[in-house]
Amino acid sequence: MNVPQSELKKTFLNSYTNFSELENALLSIRRMNDDSIGISVIGNANDTDDSHKFALHKNDIQQLLNKIIGEETEFDSFYNRELGHLFVSGFLVSTFLNPVGKSNIGILSGGPYGVLRGFGISEQDAAESVKNISNGNYLLVIRGNNRAVQKIASMLVD
Repeated sequence: MNVPQSELKKTFLNSYTNFSELENALLSIRRMNDDSIGISVIGNANDTDDSHKFALHKNDIQQLLNKIIGEETEFDSFYNRELGHLFVSGFLVSTFLNPVGKSNIGILSGGPYGVLRGFGISEQDAAESVKNISNGNYLLVIRGNNRAVQKIASMLVD
């Protein structure tokens, strides 16, 4: 019996200091029109010090991401004691909301780091990515087959 071997998934991370850079990257990826990849964005909304401002900020970000990535894009937010108010969109939402005991992974100390490690990101890259999120950067996470991810990586890193 000859069973086809499934292609291994690859994960690519890129950090952006401002939303307009992230938006340009997402628009470039969208123009590729490749349905075989998963897109997620993890961000920190700590620049908003009260819950009302955070809700407005989160709503603006959600609307922009839905417009760029697609209306069906999942989105959620939560408070992580180490990193503050975070939001996540795309394929990683369900992972961040997975329950561990009485809490979701996203709110646990080390939760975002653990999620990235679970997707095969090296210890160093996961730690650096969490540090970037903590500093207010937006983290773009792309997951897909090797060829598609390499194409995106070369387009975004140039």
